[in-house]
Formats: sequence, C-alpha cells, structure tokens
Amino acid sequence: MTLSQFQYISLMKNLKKMVAELLEELEVGYVINEEKSSFEFDLQAEYVKVSMCLVFHEANRMLYNLSYLTSCLPRESMTDVLYKINEIHYMAFNQAHMYLSVDECRLMAQAMINVPEDGLSLDVFANFLLATCNLLNDNYNDLMKVAYERKVESKMIYTKLNADDNGQDMCVN
Repeated sequence: MTLSQFQYISLMKNLKKMVAELLEELEVGYVINEEKSSFEFDLQAEYVKVSMCLVFHEANRMLYNLSYLTSCLPRESMTDVLYKINEIHYMAFNQAHMYLSVDECRLMAQAMINVPEDGLSLDVFANFLLATCNLLNDNYNDLMKVAYERKVESKMIYTKLNADDNGQDMCVN
C-alpha cells in the first residue's frame, strides 16, 4: 500500500468519524448504511417528520443531504406541485433545493457541502442539516394545498384586468 492510498483511507475514516461525532453532539440518533456510505435518521420539524440520508463521499470530501417527506403526493397533482416548487425557488434563495421524486411521488430536498481538511464546526454542520428540513417544513402547508386542492372548471369572468379599453377579451386560450 502506498502512502497516498493510506492517506485516502485515513481521510475516509476521518470524514465518517467526524460526521458521527457531530450527529452525536447534536443528539441525533442515526443508523449507518455501509452500502450507501450514509447516515440515516429522522428529524421532527414543526409540521412534518423529515427522513434524512446524509451521504458522505470520502474522495471528494463532500456531504450530500438528501431529505424527504414520508408521505406520498397524488400523482395527478405532480405538475401543479412542480409549478409551486419553481415559484418557491424563484421567490427566495436557499442553499437547499426542493424537487419531486417521480417514482415515489415524494417531496424531497437536497443540499451539498464541501468538508475542509480541518472539518466542520458544529454550527455550520447544524445549518447544513437544517437547510433541507426547514425548506420542506416551511413550505409544507402551501405545497399540500396545491397537491390536494380540488380542480374546478374555471370560467372566464370579464373584468378590467382581462379586457382592453374597448371591452375586448385579451386572454388567449
């Protein structure tokens, strides 16, 4: 084994050990999935329970935070929910990104962080974990309204907002 291979193995253990220590310091119970190189746990937020999979990539010293809601959304509302997600992303910048798992019809969020050689502080790590959890929690009510609202056939009502000065319809359908 060359020195560089030894250093690589040492970095792997250090990243995994560092994450385990930070999770323990935050008093988060977790399960290590060796096949996926990940820590798996749940966090209870104000409105939702968020399941998290914290994947550690040793070679690049990266942590991937993949979070999802355990409940499934109705498949027929997926397009409307995607529009709402785009609206949410347009209105505010967040280090986490929300999306839909098409196969499972689940609302998900993800974030990534590079881990410097000297590690992460507890505050930075906690903010990294909570970015996805807060994104899902803070937008839960709005997204569920969109996902479960009943579609009513819309009727065009002519107002000053959708008619020109002569009263002609300006809407194109």
